[in-house]
Amino acid sequence: MKRSSKTHNIAEKLKNRVRRSVRKALRAVGYPPNAVEIFFVEEEEMRALKLATTGMRARTVNVLAFEEPRGFPHPGRTVFLGEVYVNFERYGDEPPQLLALVAHGVAHLLGFRHDGRRDTIEMQRVEKELLAHAGGAR
Repeated sequence: MKRSSKTHNIAEKLKNRVRRSVRKALRAVGYPPNAVEIFFVEEEEMRALKLATTGMRARTVNVLAFEEPRGFPHPGRTVFLGEVYVNFERYGDEPPQLLALVAHGVAHLLGFRHDGRRDTIEMQRVEKELLAHAGGAR
């Protein structure tokens, strides 16, 4: 989808605001602000990433998180948790939801899962903590 330059500027401002908020939250929970890379991608690319990395097809993919392989060199970084990909096409006009999805991805990179009820409750607690530090409490 072709965006106007005004729309593009608004989108870039939102992406930068989300990145700043996540850096703030990471610092607050004891991680370097550059410990996570965030990518904002279109719906089709999200589906392609899901298929390529899990072998699973999906109609919609909201967020994906990929942990950094152990021992992967990152000059200038002492800690790198991984990458979060978020569906900007779907959530680019919903800043609170966009930030919540990124917080969900970061929680995965911190080692939290939602495999069972207890895991889900703990993961939601961490997400709320991240959002509170980011300035986007839910």
